[in-house]
Formats: sequence, structure tokens, C-alpha cells
Amino acid sequence: MKKIIILGGGIAGLSAAERLAGNFEVVVLEKEEDLGGLAGSFDINGRRIPKYYHHIFSHDNITKQYLKKAGLLDNIKWKHISMVICKDGKFYQFTNPLKLLQFNLLSVYGRIRYALFGLYVFVAMDPSKLPPGMGAREWLIKYAGKEVTEKIFNELYAINKFNTPLESISAKKLAHRLKEKEAMGVFGYPPEGLDRMIDYMRKEIERKGGNIIAGIDIKKIDLEKGIVTTSKGNIEGDVIINTMPPPVFLSLSEGVPADYRQQLSRIKYCPVVGMVIGTEKLLGKFYWYNLFRERVHIIMQHSWLYDGYGEKVSWVSRYGGSEEDMALTDKDIETAYGDVLRKYFAGTRIVWSRVFRNRYASPIYDTEYDRNKPDYKTPLRNLYMAGIAVTYPEIRNMNTAFKSGIKVAEIIAEEQA
Repeated sequence: MKKIIILGGGIAGLSAAERLAGNFEVVVLEKEEDLGGLAGSFDINGRRIPKYYHHIFSHDNITKQYLKKAGLLDNIKWKHISMVICKDGKFYQFTNPLKLLQFNLLSVYGRIRYALFGLYVFVAMDPSKLPPGMGAREWLIKYAGKEVTEKIFNELYAINKFNTPLESISAKKLAHRLKEKEAMGVFGYPPEGLDRMIDYMRKEIERKGGNIIAGIDIKKIDLEKGIVTTSKGNIEGDVIINTMPPPVFLSLSEGVPADYRQQLSRIKYCPVVGMVIGTEKLLGKFYWYNLFRERVHIIMQHSWLYDGYGEKVSWVSRYGGSEEDMALTDKDIETAYGDVLRKYFAGTRIVWSRVFRNRYASPIYDTEYDRNKPDYKTPLRNLYMAGIAVTYPEIRNMNTAFKSGIKVAEIIAEEQA
């Protein structure tokens, strides 16, 4: 029986392991003590809360299948989310057609162009037909107009999301995200928490004979010999599946072909610094707040979606530009992000807070990403890739992470049996 080493115990790694265990000898290596990767949770007063914002789309069918297997799906209450833009202390509803006439962040002409662009996206647009190298600015100006492009999408996507010029961002990727109707979607969250689903996957892997080693540091990956050197000794395998971000994988690996190393080295990542807070009351009546020209970019009220923690839980996050916050102390983050929070929600009393950081929250999907992204299969017969780095141009969420893990398992089952 061939041995498969899976690097990373996030959703992609666990879903691949769950599919492969039983037919292969499977070992999952995870740096953190808890599984789940970006979908991992932390403990506060005996309750488990995701470190970074997470929710389930009503059309996330693969995620829902796993939730059903774990006995969690039937308890989810699905809600139409509400989303606003926040700028200069004011709130602007921009996803409600009835409120569009009052959307005075745009001129009357801009509101008309914005409405027509929304109609085009939801009815006529086919993201698959956009050329891979087209920049988002060129595409948006053509279909949404310059005012909408500059005042809405440049702020949302270029500055807040990636801190990268809009012309350098992939139009194809943005179009796929807009087609998901994220801003007008139906979301849910399992009351028992994502931990229960992840724990179900762990138990299934172990039931099938797989081995999961958490709290282990990977020191070196020798691809020619199939040996992974870790803080707990060497582990040798026939096949390696990497789900770590390519920059991390390259920094640890020996035996990567020069051309392939050069290709992967062009992939850049956006970090995230997030503060999870518990407050006495809900901050406001909306689920998702997009903040323009502020230190914080997103405030998402988890308790608006699932209110079962006592205090009201929200995520306060910064993505684009958060490199400058990575080295700050938790106290500095709590002060800086708290100041922005109170600018929009005066009098808010934070009962507790936790700060989390991740240097590799998302690939930066630039106009060159299509040619640089890894595929599931690599130039090395014993090396495969999975995770959100390979799923371009699909939206980055748990569902696509599940999909990538299942896909790589299917490929390996066919090629390595």
C-alpha cells in the first residue's frame, strides 16, 4: 500500500485524506494544534468560534454534504444577508434595489450604471469567456463605467482586498466572485460550530486507518527522496500532497524543478489581521460592513447569522495593507481597530477580544495568475497540489477548498493505485 503524506490539515488536506484513507496509507501533517487551517476555531469561555469570518452559502453543495454527514445541516437557519458600505462615518446600502435611489455615494448617472451592471452580471455575463490576462479596471470601466469603478470596486477589491492596483487584478476572478451573488446571498452557520464538521472528518480519516499529526513543524521537504523532515523526525512517503501556500512550500522544499519553482515563486499572497470581539449588543442591523479608507476593512457580525454565544460576536478584519499591522502587539491592534469600530458604532463596549494573524490569507489574483497558478498535477510524479491556490478562478471559500481536496484525491486514486 502506497504511503501519502499530506502537508496541511486544513479543509483541502482533510477532504483529500478522507477520500484516500483506506486505499492508501495516509499521514496528515499540521503545524497548528487545531485542524481546519483558516477555518479553525478558538475557545472563549468554553465556546468555539472561528478565528476568521466564515459562513456557508446556501448553494455550497459540497460543504453541505459534509455538514449533513456530520449531522449539522438540519440545524442551520438560512438568512438573506445584508451588506453596506461605510465611509466617513456614514452607511450606504448598495445591494438593495429599493435603496439604490438613495445611494448618494454615486451620482444619479452612476447609480443607473451600477444597476445596469448588476443586471448584466446576474443575467448575461459569462465569466468563463473573459480572457485570463484582462485587468479588472479595463473590464469594469467598459461595463460599469468609470465612476462605479473608482468609487466602488477600486475601494472594495483593489485597496481593501489586495492593496494592489485594479488594473493588475484579474477581471476573470472578479467576475466569478460577482457571479456568486455574494452580496445578496443566503448564508447559514451550524450552531454546533465548524469544529464539529472538522472533528467528523478527523474521525473518519482515523477510522479508515489514516494518521493525523497536529502541532508538528515541517523543517524540510526532500522531493527526490520523498522524505519530510519534521520536528518529530523524518517521515517517508511515496506521494506528497501539498496544501500549504506555494511560498511556504518553496521555502521548505528541495528538488523542485527550476522552471516550476520560478512559476510558483511569482504567486504573491495577501495577509490578514483580524480581531474577534464579543460585545453586549449587536453593533447594527446589517451582517456585513465594508469600510472605505479606514484602518479596518470589514466588520462582519457573526451573531447576526448565529446568535448563540451570550455576547454578540463580530469579526473586525483588515486584508489589503495589513502587512504593516502584522508586527503590532495585540493591544495595539485592539486599540487601532477599536477606534475605527467606535467611529461607526459609538458607545460600543467590547467585553472580550482576540487577535489573529495569517500571512497567507489569500493569493493575490493578478492578471498573470492563470499562467502561474499550480495545477493538481506537477512536473514531479510523486507531488500533487491542492487548496485555494489551484482553484482559480472560482471563489475562495470552504466549498472550493473541499472541491480541490476531493479532486486531487480522485487524480491520485487513478494514477497511483
